[in-house]
Amino acid sequence: MTDDELIAAARDRLAPEAPPPAAADELAEAERQLGFSLPALLRRMYAEVANGAWGPGYGANGLIGGARADLDRGLVAWYRSMQDGGADPEEPAWPGWPEGLVAVCHWGCAIWSCVDCNSDVGRVIRFDPNDYVSPGCRSWSGAWTEERPTLADFLADWLRDDLPFTPDSPQPACPTPAGFGDAWRV
Repeated sequence: MTDDELIAAARDRLAPEAPPPAAADELAEAERQLGFSLPALLRRMYAEVANGAWGPGYGANGLIGGARADLDRGLVAWYRSMQDGGADPEEPAWPGWPEGLVAVCHWGCAIWSCVDCNSDVGRVIRFDPNDYVSPGCRSWSGAWTEERPTLADFLADWLRDDLPFTPDSPQPACPTPAGFGDAWRV
């Protein structure tokens, strides 16, 4: 599917109570607060479909305003709180949240489909912190796994109802963040 076809199909799938698209000034302010630009297709989803509420699971979080998939925080506030969180004294192995990774669609139980804004195509990374420790391995690196190589693939699979949620996917004994680039080194 082309980006235009994805946008049109996502609009058709929206619930009637979905918020309107994000205004240009909210998109600009969101990118200013984040400190980076959103990949083009993600930006279009917010600008042309709705300010959240699209996508699988509980749907996409709105940017600053818009839909809320988690608590009372939008995408920008959630990202900034994770960036500002730093070290966790109760979990000293926590490496911190990767730079440029925005949590978009919430599946529940702290599991998110995230978009890598360091990638022009918006690679989708699943964050699942629930069983990050494998036998003999005390590492958070397994909490981040590639879900789809591009946001377009992710959206197309969602629109075809071909995006299974598989929290129990087998993981290597001690997973490494190989292939995630410098932002994923933990």
